Amino acid sequence: MPHATHPDHDRLLQELQSGAFSFVDLGCGTGESISHCEKQFGLGKGIGFDVNPEKIKKAIENNYPAIFANVTKESFDGGLVRFCTMMDFLEHLPSEDLAKEILHRAGGIASDFLFIRHPSFEDIDYLAGLGLKLGWTDWSVHTNMMLMEDFHRVFESLGFADYCIIPRKQILSSAHPSIVPADAPSNAVTYDSQTHGPKKTVYFSRPVWTQFDIYVRLSDSLSVQDWSAVLRTSHVEDINRELLSCLEREVSKRRKFEANLIEETKKRRQLQEDLEIITEKQRELKKLSEQLAEERQGFEDETHDEHSDYREINHQLEIEKQRSHLLEQELNLRPLSRLSKG
Repeated sequence: MPHATHPDHDRLLQELQSGAFSFVDLGCGTGESISHCEKQFGLGKGIGFDVNPEKIKKAIENNYPAIFANVTKESFDGGLVRFCTMMDFLEHLPSEDLAKEILHRAGGIASDFLFIRHPSFEDIDYLAGLGLKLGWTDWSVHTNMMLMEDFHRVFESLGFADYCIIPRKQILSSAHPSIVPADAPSNAVTYDSQTHGPKKTVYFSRPVWTQFDIYVRLSDSLSVQDWSAVLRTSHVEDINRELLSCLEREVSKRRKFEANLIEETKKRRQLQEDLEIITEKQRELKKLSEQLAEERQGFEDETHDEHSDYREINHQLEIEKQRSHLLEQELNLRPLSRLSKG
């Protein structure tokens, strides 16, 4: 087996053989699914297997216990771990036959149960009739698009009689970002109006699911109570996701409210500053008005004094004019007086 692996590859295999891990995550990729299953089930540590050396390298860089290993070619003891997980893994295999072989090997490694998360390919024909498709239903990397009826058939052939399939994340209408027009290019991840063109609005007349959680009970040694607890983890995850979504919406609303409050506070401060400027301008205008009033009053007083002086001068001129007139009359009468005396 090639060793583009964890530097502690042999040690990890020894720990696995000695029971140090509770589960094996097949197709672990870059390792996030290991962490996810540790949190979802709370049953202990997991180790990841993958045949992609680049992904294993990334998982190692992310500090996940992961090794380059092909479960169909490795030799492991039965009941090595409590459960095996396969998250978004089987659809990437080249065929259903290989998926069946891996499920068979996984059922031998684990003692209690298998957990499979698988994208839905159930509604291809229904959506095509509406001129739509789920983006991942024609991804080039999805070479094994098993339907639920295929799982029923495979489980029956493997003798897996006790299993549960839980649909998740219902899509109600074409508004969902994973729904794209039927003629959109392959490998579309989410709807993009510029790339994919217009998308009509359709409310689906039947349930359209995003994915399925599939649980296989391997032994009666897993009690009914423990089996029920395992099955509830999907619902708990959905509830937690909804709670997280609600929390994110509330946080978003709060941030928006706080942003609006900050903006309103800025506007209030600006209005207050503008009001203070206006008040100061009003004070200046009042002061200027008072100054103008004083100047006007002074001007009016000066004008009044000037008018008074003008009237006085006119009065004096009139008196002088009358005096001149009387004097002139007196002068005119004096010769006549002399003549009368002579």
